[in-house]
Amino acid sequence: MKKIFTSALLALTGALTINTANAQAPFGCTGAFFVSYSNGGNADLDSLYFTGSTLNRTVYNSNPNSDFNSIGINPIDGYMYGIGTSGSAQDHLLRIGRGNTASAVTDLGSITLASSPSYAGCFDADGSFYFTNSATTSRLYRISSDRLVASGTNARVPNSNVQITSNGSAVGTFMVDIAIDPTSGQMYGRGYNGRLYVINKSTGASTLLPNVSSSINIYGLFFSESGTLYGYGSSGNSGVMYSINKTTAALTQVGTGVNYSNADGCSCSFRVSHDLAGPTGVCSAGAYNMTMSINNSSGDVRTGITYTLELDKRFRYNRTAAQFNTAFTAAGLGNTVSAVITSANGGTNNKLVVTGIAIPFSYPNTAVSVTLPVLFMGSATAAPAAMQSVLSGLPSGLGSLDLSDNPNTTTPDDVTAISICVSSALPVTLEYFKGQLNNNTSRLNWEASEEKAFSHYEVERSANGKEFTQVGTVAKQGVKKTYQFQDDVSNVNSVTVFYRLKAVDQDGTSEYSNVVKLTKELLSDLNVYPNPFNQNLQINVTAGEDQDVEIVLSAMDGRVVSQKIEAAAKGSNSFALNGLQDLPKGMYIVTVKAGNEQKMFKLIK
Repeated sequence: MKKIFTSALLALTGALTINTANAQAPFGCTGAFFVSYSNGGNADLDSLYFTGSTLNRTVYNSNPNSDFNSIGINPIDGYMYGIGTSGSAQDHLLRIGRGNTASAVTDLGSITLASSPSYAGCFDADGSFYFTNSATTSRLYRISSDRLVASGTNARVPNSNVQITSNGSAVGTFMVDIAIDPTSGQMYGRGYNGRLYVINKSTGASTLLPNVSSSINIYGLFFSESGTLYGYGSSGNSGVMYSINKTTAALTQVGTGVNYSNADGCSCSFRVSHDLAGPTGVCSAGAYNMTMSINNSSGDVRTGITYTLELDKRFRYNRTAAQFNTAFTAAGLGNTVSAVITSANGGTNNKLVVTGIAIPFSYPNTAVSVTLPVLFMGSATAAPAAMQSVLSGLPSGLGSLDLSDNPNTTTPDDVTAISICVSSALPVTLEYFKGQLNNNTSRLNWEASEEKAFSHYEVERSANGKEFTQVGTVAKQGVKKTYQFQDDVSNVNSVTVFYRLKAVDQDGTSEYSNVVKLTKELLSDLNVYPNPFNQNLQINVTAGEDQDVEIVLSAMDGRVVSQKIEAAAKGSNSFALNGLQDLPKGMYIVTVKAGNEQKMFKLIK
């Protein structure tokens, strides 16, 4: 499950009291979940974090001489904002920071509401504060981030104020809480009637989702960075955390905790986070893929980020540092990334560190993913492999670092665990396997760092990347572990050919390498004569497949003097350019083009 809580939360104790100064420290947009609740006429704050499926809390005793509600965390400045619901702070905008001094809560002044109090509030990615009033003709207000101030032009004045409607009429209830999906920008609200609504932020028009059990009192809504909707509420005498289906409103319990009353909830999901997905289990030594996915809805590109993943020592990386540089760059994570692979904690080439990452801002949120190919080397023990990656170099307001989350579980901030079967080790460990294709000859090269109880290699070829046939066998070397293999592909009816190695152990077990893709030349063996020429030219060229070719004769200044398109058959072809007797003497170039490939021949008249 995506992280929405953290146990390394802010250690706050003591009282929160109202102040008119601006001396608080912000909470930051870290994904932590907060609950405000009434305590003898004052609002207290708790932060919640998971221990297994149990929700524990850190208590922030407060004494603002008022209850407050409609809380949300501004992703722009990291402060919590809320609206007072009683006493001198009734209908006042409050800015709440961390600390145990008189500066913890700042009263920014009054807000004009059609009716009060206000119970539901949340923030959007741009720092807009949305909140509703409590009438059955409930209205949705928005105050932009620049107006969340005590004084100045338009201070605390809503930018918009629309009625929440359902089927064209007043919704008939007030919202207990609202939250915005970081993956779509869509607002959701839980009504006092126990129903879930999808709300248009601009018009207030809402869609009513199917009924939620009336015995469950959900008072806090919030989203994970990946767009999962959660609700905290009470069922009987227990506090319960649910995940909520955004289409059917069906509830799935994910944890239990404190049973609050008169409570509100918030978190900040507009941040940087990442997942680490892998196979649920491995039983055979060989190649597998892990996938790292990053979300950034924090409002800006995040640069200077470092990604670190140390694999369990029974695994190693199946790509070079240069290949990881290419993969991270191709994923859109910056053009100056630098990957280093080292050995750690008894493993071999099992630690990857990539620096210089730039994570693009995306809202609504779209994940950027990178595939991390790995090799399982086999294991004599069945202990699971637990792995967790780290993004470091984030701003302190975003938590400074982010631990990966396993997207296939309901536990937040958890490691990616892979079950292991006892298995034999790979017969061979390849450092690389690569190739080139020139003049219809494939030249394959590979190097092995380990060959334990190893027999031989079988080279396999495919024209489509799916169906492979054996084209050769290479015996195990002695001390030297570098290999070469050549393959004639002149009779292969495909421009693209694929190769893989089958590494065979002495007991007959085998594993496959990565697949190498090679592409034939579309054109080769260009010859033009006579040279010097007078009236006619003969052009001979070999085509890699049946295709149209363009033949161009141009002067040295680039001027085209003759041009034609011919149908070339796979193999040797001969074409003519005639009627050239009137061209002035000098140097000329014949260019033959096919697709994105071209060959040139210089000659004299």
